[in-house]
Amino acid sequence: MPVNNWFTVEAHGSDPDGNLTNVFVWREWTPFAFGGGGDGYNAWHGNSHSRGTAGTVTFMAQAVDSNGAESPVIYHSVNSGTRAGAAGSRGL
Repeated sequence: MPVNNWFTVEAHGSDPDGNLTNVFVWREWTPFAFGGGGDGYNAWHGNSHSRGTAGTVTFMAQAVDSNGAESPVIYHSVNSGTRAGAAGSRGL
């Protein structure tokens, strides 16, 4: 990913019982995109981000329902610092 290139990170939460209450997305454990449970069955929450310096940033996401059930936290790391079109660079 080139430095200063904008990208969007989104997480999808789903619940077969229809009681999804929150989908959380963190950037390095800092709140990044927190939202409600959509229609109770599905919700998408995300935000855009740009890295001004070369390096790696890690995003985490989790879904929660009204019964207290929590999904496992998922992790996704994005590396920045390659020039546009360089071998190994990829967009999200």
